[in-house]
Amino acid sequence: MSGNVTSAEGRSILAHLLTDCRVCREITGPLSPFGTAVPLEEGDQQFDSTDHAEGSFASHLVERLREREKAIDYERREAPNRVAELEAQEHPHRLLLVRNSGRFLTWGIAELLVDESYRHRFNDADRALQLAELGVEAADRLDPATYGDAAIHDLRARAWAMRGNALRIRSDLTEAGRCLTRALKLLEDGTGDPLEEARVCELLSALRSNQGRIEQAVRLQERAMRLYRRAGHRDRLGKAMVDLASYTALAGDRDHAIELIHKALDLVDGERDPHTVLAARHNLALFLQESGRVREALGVLAKAKPLYERLGDRYNLLRLRWLEGKLGREVGDFRLAEEAFDEVYRGFVDVTPIAAARAALDLALVYFEVGRVAEVPAIILAVEKVFRAQSIEPDALAAWLVLREAVDRRRLHQALLKDIAARLQSVRDRPTR
Repeated sequence: MSGNVTSAEGRSILAHLLTDCRVCREITGPLSPFGTAVPLEEGDQQFDSTDHAEGSFASHLVERLREREKAIDYERREAPNRVAELEAQEHPHRLLLVRNSGRFLTWGIAELLVDESYRHRFNDADRALQLAELGVEAADRLDPATYGDAAIHDLRARAWAMRGNALRIRSDLTEAGRCLTRALKLLEDGTGDPLEEARVCELLSALRSNQGRIEQAVRLQERAMRLYRRAGHRDRLGKAMVDLASYTALAGDRDHAIELIHKALDLVDGERDPHTVLAARHNLALFLQESGRVREALGVLAKAKPLYERLGDRYNLLRLRWLEGKLGREVGDFRLAEEAFDEVYRGFVDVTPIAAARAALDLALVYFEVGRVAEVPAIILAVEKVFRAQSIEPDALAAWLVLREAVDRRRLHQALLKDIAARLQSVRDRPTR
């Protein structure tokens, strides 16, 4: 904006600013008040640097940026109504509309579809996938002459990454991997925005964790954190650190995981992102409990209780109940533990069978400890029916059949239950990201 750029540099800067980089928008906003947003004129033409002297390029760039900002602001305001139109149709018809109607081919609509997919990833996995598919269709059809080729590659990468994430949550890990690999490939022709690369790295890291490739998950998450640190994104760095702590704990280093959580809590703004703070405090209590530091875990959980109650979604309340059961068992309150594990099992059984199975194992261990061993086989058989009725990963079913054989041979014991619980720890049927 000061005019000290060449034509090539100016085009690169413009392409980056069109990616909606928060830091750059905050810097350029006061320098370039855009006024009331208006739709992009059909006759708007790309700037041809060969027709202008270098000295006039900067002023043209500012004017061009103003026009682009006005157009994209207008598209973003219109996008919720257009997306609502789409969602009123059956999914096959939505796809036809996006593929064949220019009304739905704007940056604002593609961007909103991608954002909405991520927002619904846990409360409605089917909707999240459908929105991501629409986002891919819209982004793949955007006009490079209108938005810039590099910027469109960034948005396409984001859309494909979100489709991969939605598939990962639905346990289609193979197709999820293809989508995320494509997202990384698209970024090679993008603007070079480090935040776009960091987002894809985080989602790919979550996939590697679900695949049991924990070392790769850690490396990818550390790469994302380096990018966030370099870009000065303190909040995203803290959020990424919470996930890194989870992967580190899965790798067996709970002490380091606890250290990472403490650092993350210093970075995350609790007012702006209470869900990340809740996840961090929950994981901290869990890692402390698993490390035998029960008193500290109880203290962390007591401080986090108001946050659980305020945010209050069903998934987090079940996780809270599960942790209360674990801590109850640690301090010898077996009645509390039994009630908690039974509640968690029933809450998860229809939607997250692997989590339900792990809660059932916790309940079975309580029965062993209180002398109700005769009731354990019924738990094993009930979970086996759930596994057979749903599409469960072969490794999980194979592990459970070991328990079934032990029941049949009357050789069921606590050590075997704990071993199967450890094997299921790395299996995810509804990834938690």
